[in-house]
Amino acid sequence: MNSNSPDPKLKPSPWQQTLAAVKANIVPGLILQAFALVLVLAYYFYPPVHQALDIVAEFKNKMGWRYSIPATGIFGGVIPSLFLRLNPRTRAATPYSHVFFYILFWAYKGFEVDQFYQFQGWLFGNETTFLIIATKVLVDQFGYTGLYSAPTAAVIYYWKDSGFQFSSLKN
Repeated sequence: MNSNSPDPKLKPSPWQQTLAAVKANIVPGLILQAFALVLVLAYYFYPPVHQALDIVAEFKNKMGWRYSIPATGIFGGVIPSLFLRLNPRTRAATPYSHVFFYILFWAYKGFEVDQFYQFQGWLFGNETTFLIIATKVLVDQFGYTGLYSAPTAAVIYYWKDSGFQFSSLKN
């Protein structure tokens, strides 16, 4: 064994890391899914929620990407960062530079996703037929997300986790 290589006994395997991540995120993930389900049901069965969300949708349609940037920055950056900073278990691993990173990263992602959805609307149309929605979902999940969004996000998060050192991206 090379003296410069880490002891494999000290570092968990990728499978162990994945299982640990699943265990750490299963409850928050289920809570988010339950919240989304309640929101959808409320939209269809509780008129005040339907009206409020229609107002938000109308405002988003009017503002376009100028809505997407702050909305995604807040919901993808500010709120999770506050949780990470306020949670004693994650506070030390979330310095203020990471909070700034999360806000900027997710604000940009809001713009990017808005532009991608606009492109899909232009390419496939904006009708709410099964075929158009299914096509958009497949292109989103297996094209945009699988081939571009997730890989680039992984590289950008690796850069953050490496102390924002561009030299770390060479490895």
